[in-house]
Amino acid sequence: MTDRITVHELQQLLENEATADETLRKYFEVDDSVPFSPHYKLKPGVQIDGPQEVFGIGGVIRNLANKVSRRKRNKKYAESVLRHPQRLRVVTEGDSWFQYPHRLEDIIDNLLNWYSVYSVGAAGDTLANMLRENEVGDAIESVNPGAVLLSGGGNDLFGELEHCLNDYTPGNDPGRLLNDRFAKNVDDVTRQYEAFLRQIRRRHPGVQILIHGYDAPVPSLKRGKWLWEKLEDRKVKDPKGKDLLAAHLVSVFYGRLEGLLGQMNDPMITLIDLRGSVGSHQWYDEIHPTDEGFQQCALRFQEKLHTIPNPP
Repeated sequence: MTDRITVHELQQLLENEATADETLRKYFEVDDSVPFSPHYKLKPGVQIDGPQEVFGIGGVIRNLANKVSRRKRNKKYAESVLRHPQRLRVVTEGDSWFQYPHRLEDIIDNLLNWYSVYSVGAAGDTLANMLRENEVGDAIESVNPGAVLLSGGGNDLFGELEHCLNDYTPGNDPGRLLNDRFAKNVDDVTRQYEAFLRQIRRRHPGVQILIHGYDAPVPSLKRGKWLWEKLEDRKVKDPKGKDLLAAHLVSVFYGRLEGLLGQMNDPMITLIDLRGSVGSHQWYDEIHPTDEGFQQCALRFQEKLHTIPNPP
């Protein structure tokens, strides 16, 4: 059965709070083909009447769906500020650990219960795109938050894993499996993080900034397309070996972020270590926790957020 709808009709339905949720469920599904970048796409059988060029990746359709999620969160922000003016105001920007569409209660969904959170995140966003658009800078000026939370870099770690590994030979430690392509990817994301942090700091010298480097995935638990299958292709057959390599990738990322913050020497930028926060039974897929796992990650952020006051 084909559902036909025009661009104008879809836009009206998504922009109307009374019909937006039902419209998302009826016409959209989550595309999780890219790690850390799940985003909305039209369901099979949905026929859009109108100029087709607007429906590409990053086009009008995806943007409309993302606007619904952002609007719902920021409506909660406005209500929270009115009802709880003493709550810490927080601005967030990030990837799927901060903005997972529909299926999961991510880190920010959990923090909404405790803080007034203004979100500029979008499903499928990348660190490079966040840096380029700098929506977070405008949000800081508008909200005057006590803290800014950022999440990014996961796709750089795991998105091209098949190109970042040497073939496994018995006895190789995880570090020797990584090739120059992985080193370049980590260099790139570290530079992007530095540019993003300095961009925020130049405009807003007094705001606290919190970043993280994820928890270590456990490929042997889910055996999916992003880690397990790619490691199989590189002849890493031992399940424990796969898990050790995934943990090593995350540890390398934390090491680079720690080095960056040491170099910047800014006491108002904090790296939240999420390693060990997600239980073995709390993984939804290879790289995303379940609702309960995300809740445990949110608690790590709360430990720091509870110490931060609102600015005057």
